[in-house]
Amino acid sequence: MNAPAWTDLRDEAKVAGRPVWGWLEERLDMPQRTLLDALGQFFQMPTFSMDSLNALRPDFSRLAFDEAVKRHCLLAQDDEAKTWLVLSDPWDEAGPAYAAY
Repeated sequence: MNAPAWTDLRDEAKVAGRPVWGWLEERLDMPQRTLLDALGQFFQMPTFSMDSLNALRPDFSRLAFDEAVKRHCLLAQDDEAKTWLVLSDPWDEAGPAYAAY
């Protein structure tokens, strides 16, 4: 049997009423970092370790805290002043769409 596609797993999580990340961890039974790296490759997006996330500086002047929480995304800068849009759920189109606005 073939492994389920990422989108199939996302849909399963939605039907189950579970957060996608937890559902993926449970269904795929792989270490968090391995799963994160695989998702990054699938979405062609960089991924951040917890240490690198903690090193970012949130930019609430461009995306207010309450909106960032509501949209499950964050604008933040790294040490080189590069701005990143950090997503908690790369399938959720609302975060990137709002941040682009």
